Amino acid sequence: MLGEYRPATIPRPEILRRVDLEDRLAKRVFITGAYMQTPFGGLRSTLDARLRGESAVVSFPDTGIDDVSVAAPLNFNAREHLDLGREDKWYSELAVLELYVITQALGSASMLDENGRLDVTRLNAYKGGLFGNSGIGQALGLVDIHDMIKLNNDLRRQLASGEIDRATFLERRAVIKGSDAFRAFPDQGNSRTAEYHKLMGKGNYASQACASGQAAVVDAYESIKSGKNRWAIAGGIERSLTHPELSFASFDILHSLSHNPDPQSASRPLDRNRDGFIIGEGAGYLILESEDQALERGATILAEITGGENVMDGFKKTEANPDRIAMAIGKTCEVGAEEATEETPEGDIVFPDVAYLHLTSTELGDRVEIEAIRKVWGEYTRYIPLVGNKSAFGHALGAAGAINTIEAVYGIIDGVVAPTIHLRERGEEFEDLDVVETARRINPQTALVTANGFGGWTSALLLKKFDPAA
Repeated sequence: MLGEYRPATIPRPEILRRVDLEDRLAKRVFITGAYMQTPFGGLRSTLDARLRGESAVVSFPDTGIDDVSVAAPLNFNAREHLDLGREDKWYSELAVLELYVITQALGSASMLDENGRLDVTRLNAYKGGLFGNSGIGQALGLVDIHDMIKLNNDLRRQLASGEIDRATFLERRAVIKGSDAFRAFPDQGNSRTAEYHKLMGKGNYASQACASGQAAVVDAYESIKSGKNRWAIAGGIERSLTHPELSFASFDILHSLSHNPDPQSASRPLDRNRDGFIIGEGAGYLILESEDQALERGATILAEITGGENVMDGFKKTEANPDRIAMAIGKTCEVGAEEATEETPEGDIVFPDVAYLHLTSTELGDRVEIEAIRKVWGEYTRYIPLVGNKSAFGHALGAAGAINTIEAVYGIIDGVVAPTIHLRERGEEFEDLDVVETARRINPQTALVTANGFGGWTSALLLKKFDPAA
């Protein structure tokens, strides 16, 4: 019996001695891997198509809305590229795509073993987290289980009223298994991926509407800066056309969709005649690492993250507050004490070499976003090359920000910036802007990336070309 004696502390238990759990603040955070799956295909196919100014938008008659008839479907079956065996039933369409794209991203960062799993002999799985978000994917997952439950309830009523016999009931009913029930849980893509790759670090699933994918990257960046993680997987995913009737109806009610039937002009950011976005699908994930870990294992460094902000604006349901967006961008691009020099003093705002903006092609959204960056850079805004990619492969909603970030990373690596297509006649308030309309070699050293979401979500990220001498 210990009696009433309670020590102030006890010796460190064995469970905490088994692995290195020390929180080490990271001075710098690098991107060491990335992969995306879009309507163009995989990473390289997407980047090449973007540089050629191509469009993956097609006629899509199954929208459930008479005058909305275009979309950018993924047309990719991740199950054909993964051997999940008996575990396959536990993976929804969203979860299996997430696992595939993340595994490709880990491979690009040389983090897999010979079996295609995370190499836990070289990486501390307790200090590696997963930040993967979706905009509406979790809602679509509920539809499947709801339909099965509704079918069974309807059949039970018919059985009770004598409309059908028991044999017919048993023949028609949906057999709901545990794997089906799990579709009601929005985090299952992350959970299944963590189980597959044995991830045990700090992570989360936090939908922030159409800012979700990029918000995940910022969250992962902050987790590494704080020392809670030494590396992380971050990005977003969307399979919005698995239930097109729900996706199209929801956004059309909010007056967000384009009603232009021409795939080559339905989405046209900054155009005088823009009338809304087109729904797309996709997934994009990046691998982030602390400077110490990346250099220690000899990782190939794609780019550096020098700032990031996720904020709410407490404003209106579908209209963003340009002041709050400007604050997030300004804080992201602010020169900190450690980076300050005589030429760039602390508190000044970095002037990015290119900006990859959200630009959904809605009348209000594009205008508010440009208003926000003018509040940051004022008259100098016209000198920033601007890129919007949603006219090329649609609005991938929760995945859009992560895909945009990956395009920005490779714009820095390759030195060439992909165009904003389908812009035919500029809106009057945009005539002074430097919009990139054909692929342009500018060899950017820095890139700003932004994402916004209904409900007042904003995410901003600043990327920098890796300088090994820094």
